[in-house]
Amino acid sequence: WQDGEPVGYGHSSPYLQREYAAAIADRRKTHEGRPGGGWIDRYGRRVARNDYIKFKVTGTGRNLCVRVLHVQAFKSFEDMVKTVGISVMLPDLDHFDIAGAVRIYRGLSNQRGSYSSLERQFGAVALHVEPLV
Repeated sequence: WQDGEPVGYGHSSPYLQREYAAAIADRRKTHEGRPGGGWIDRYGRRVARNDYIKFKVTGTGRNLCVRVLHVQAFKSFEDMVKTVGISVMLPDLDHFDIAGAVRIYRGLSNQRGSYSSLERQFGAVALHVEPLV
């Protein structure tokens, strides 16, 4: 990286909704929350500081690349939102309370299943990211 840190491992499979990608690109959203398991913990190697992620932005045919600055694992989305904060994870929804923010996360899904069921199995992970634009 430009700051002299070694570039980590690359992750290129996850999808990201358009509004969240725009918020990350604009630096309004600095943390991406996901259930554990899957690409987060692929091959027994958790996403780590200085890794990069190439998100596929849903419905656009575009990608958004980010650098991972920090990774925090939690038992639940509730613990994640309480610790990290709504305003950095869901900046356009920062008027929500903790319960409302948790409902947003638990209402999402991916190819592995609902975030609610994945949370019960694998916990939640907050990725502090910066866009590479």
